[in-house]
Amino acid sequence: MSSNDTFNKLITVLAVSGSAYLAGFTSSITFLTVPILPLSGPRLATRQWAGVYDRGSRLGPPMGLVFLSLFAYAAWANGVLERSPKGVTLAVAGLCAAANMPWILMAMLPTNSELLALAAEPEPKEGGRVGEKDEKRKREEVDRLISKWGWLNAVRSVGLTLGALIGGAAAVELL
Repeated sequence: MSSNDTFNKLITVLAVSGSAYLAGFTSSITFLTVPILPLSGPRLATRQWAGVYDRGSRLGPPMGLVFLSLFAYAAWANGVLERSPKGVTLAVAGLCAAANMPWILMAMLPTNSELLALAAEPEPKEGGRVGEKDEKRKREEVDRLISKWGWLNAVRSVGLTLGALIGGAAAVELL
């Protein structure tokens, strides 16, 4: 086995495992964090969500770009330009893994913006009272938006999962 072959295999393993890691990172927010947020009041829930969003938006995109780059290199090294089945399959895996990027912009951005706006609302003035109906309406709106965001986020992890599965199948030459 040449050292170049070993390097290419290592890149493929890193692309596949990175996509799997990011899929777990993304889906864990939906299934572990999102269900807990509505347990607090709407103000705290939106602020907690904004904190999760801030951390995720700083960590996820750079990781996604690294893993996409690794898939692109693995596809190239395995002959995607010559249309080799393994190279093409690795390219498809990379595209699946990268599908979360346009999904965020097209499907999630409006919900993200609404939740961020709610999180940025100022505290009621001291002694100021919020009516019971207003509080109930706010809670329902926040719960709806957080739930919607959770499902949008779950869908986002599907492409990453498919990328890992397809890339893994290509790596062990099942496809």
